Amino acid sequence: MNDKKIFNIILIILALFGIIYVILYKGNNPTYKIYVYLVFITIMVWYYINNIYEKLDGDIDIVSNKKTVYIITNISSGGAVKYLNDIISNYSNNNYIYIKSRKQLNSIQVNDNDILFIQHILHTNISIYDIIDKINENKNKCKIYLSIHDFHWIFGNNIQMNDVMTGYLLSDTEIINSPNYNNINKLFELCDIIIHPSKFTYNIFSKYFYNINYQIQYHNDYYFNNDSIYLPLIKNNEINIGNLSGFSECKGSDYILDLIDKYKTYNNYTINFIVVGYNSPAYNETEYYEYVKKYNIHGLTYLNKWGETWCYSLTKALNTGLPIVYNNIGAFKERIPDKEQYFIALESEYDDIQKIYESFEKMLDYIIDNNGKYDKFYNNKEIIYNPFYDSIFE
Repeated sequence: MNDKKIFNIILIILALFGIIYVILYKGNNPTYKIYVYLVFITIMVWYYINNIYEKLDGDIDIVSNKKTVYIITNISSGGAVKYLNDIISNYSNNNYIYIKSRKQLNSIQVNDNDILFIQHILHTNISIYDIIDKINENKNKCKIYLSIHDFHWIFGNNIQMNDVMTGYLLSDTEIINSPNYNNINKLFELCDIIIHPSKFTYNIFSKYFYNINYQIQYHNDYYFNNDSIYLPLIKNNEINIGNLSGFSECKGSDYILDLIDKYKTYNNYTINFIVVGYNSPAYNETEYYEYVKKYNIHGLTYLNKWGETWCYSLTKALNTGLPIVYNNIGAFKERIPDKEQYFIALESEYDDIQKIYESFEKMLDYIIDNNGKYDKFYNNKEIIYNPFYDSIFE
């Protein structure tokens, strides 16, 4: 039992003794009653603020006979959140405690067989050195895993949001001379396993940092059916192009706006762009396939400005079997197979945008020539769990 729990119990006992004292010995004195009741209320409010409120912030009661997984992160959206949610929902046999501040990190008491699972220090006041200290304090007590989702480790936690995606584009000198370089190497060396979702991140980090404990372990994700091929009929001479992975600079919003401006029509066909977050409503993560059918989408764009480290949305896009025009960078290079319905636009982050127009027109030609021919649309939503995560969390 930790010091905080002992202190809570002492407070409650004192409050109860105060009430019993008033009832038994001072029951006829209203002044004593008011005084003790006020003390009792104050104690209960304090208890609520320091215990219940913290649970609302992500903490969970620790069940003593379960392994506890301490997760360092304060990310509230995107694939990094889905990654954790999938783990927690599938491996419910553990306690999961989110660590979002230096105070929380310093307060945890790690037991044998517990796990320190490091995901992000963005939006926290936790430094790399804070984590190193906590690991050294608990040497050989628990397993340490660090899951790579982007490139923020190159900068630490005081960075601009785009740096999270673009760190890999820095020069060798800039990375090696970054303020956190030595501490990153120390942290990586202390971890049992550094988890990489793709060869892309594995190769980038291996080039600069300690890498003996690296493993490429693909995310838990929908089953990928490589046999899918789908193309609905064109209705009313309208071709519908979907950008369903979000609308932001890193997702290629500039490229999408260029296409919208340039292609109102093509060969007597009207081109409609269905862009989630721009001119179309957001959808629930499980509704991707229904969204494709609802809008009779004929082709998809995955024109990221910077390399994705995985991309859950891409898995669903590949399962639809629809034509895709994409930039062949990041994890897309290893994840998208060489098939006739997939059209490479840019080959690097610095390619000429003219290549996007050329590849987009090739996809439109393919859609016009083949619409209505294919109907192998795979929409299974079962998540396939990587056995690697069984070895950690079961």
